[in-house]
Amino acid sequence: MAFLDLDAGNVEDLVDADEQAIAKAVSGSPKRIRTISINKVPNIFPIVCPDPDHLAAAKLVASRPDFQKRVGQALAERFADRDEPDQVEKQIYGGFHSASDKHILESFENADWSHRAELIAKLEDTRLRQLGQRLIYWNAPELVSEHYAGAAETAVRDRWLSNDPKAPWMTIAEVEKQLDEIANAGALGQEMLARLSQFYRQRLSLQSS
Repeated sequence: MAFLDLDAGNVEDLVDADEQAIAKAVSGSPKRIRTISINKVPNIFPIVCPDPDHLAAAKLVASRPDFQKRVGQALAERFADRDEPDQVEKQIYGGFHSASDKHILESFENADWSHRAELIAKLEDTRLRQLGQRLIYWNAPELVSEHYAGAAETAVRDRWLSNDPKAPWMTIAEVEKQLDEIANAGALGQEMLARLSQFYRQRLSLQSS
């Protein structure tokens, strides 16, 4: 996942910049566009009174899919020479999917889960198939095989219980750490914090059993 620093230079200039400038934005120092693993995104809270300039810049970026595509290409080229990671979450910059897969994904959006399972089997991109299978497992587990369900449950439990402080996914230890940070920062009211804590306690209890 990529984040653009709205304070680091003129956004209007960047969205119309050439490929070399965009490559520098994602690879230079300081970086104007930073990447964060999907499973390691920090807690994000709404801004009560956002800066008008920030709002204007965000709307500009949202209205320029061509810029977003060029940033994606720059990120793909940045990671092109690296060994392919084992986790599918880290393979998202390993190239773009085909026109055929794009058409399937468009059909996927409005299909029911049974039809989605059929569409996933037709995908050419192994990354998309893996991520699609996960969606089916979480939302319609009755549509996956017992073998897949068992393997998925084991994988999720192992990740939750990992003691690796640098694990590229959320762990029990990291959840507890973030809950403490939220409480200490006073970012949420007591009622909402209690609900959040209860939710994670239930999740952790299920995964630890």
